Amino acid sequence: MVKQLEINEESLSIGLEIVQSLTELKPHTSLSFMLSEEGVSAVNEVLALTEWGIGKNAHKLKKSALAVFNSILEHPNGAPVNINLTRFDIKAMKKVRKLIKKSLNNHKNGILTK
Repeated sequence: MVKQLEINEESLSIGLEIVQSLTELKPHTSLSFMLSEEGVSAVNEVLALTEWGIGKNAHKLKKSALAVFNSILEHPNGAPVNINLTRFDIKAMKKVRKLIKKSLNNHKNGILTK
């Protein structure tokens, strides 16, 4: 059975910028930012891709990444977000960054297949 996911390249590109910023943090340092409506859409796009694209063999990284994205999405549009990441959270963000880059390079007309 082939699993497919439709992606929005523009939102995913914005999501890549957000995730890239998160991977550059040092563990246990704080980052504060606000997301626009586009940013919220991008985080939702990355969340869906993470759920779809990170396999069972990396379930702890997937769980950590999903927790970070859900934490970000708890803040309404324009509300300040303050985030602290552990070393493991940053490792999870690096995995997601790799997945986003691969997805942006390998999709066919906005569709990813496994």
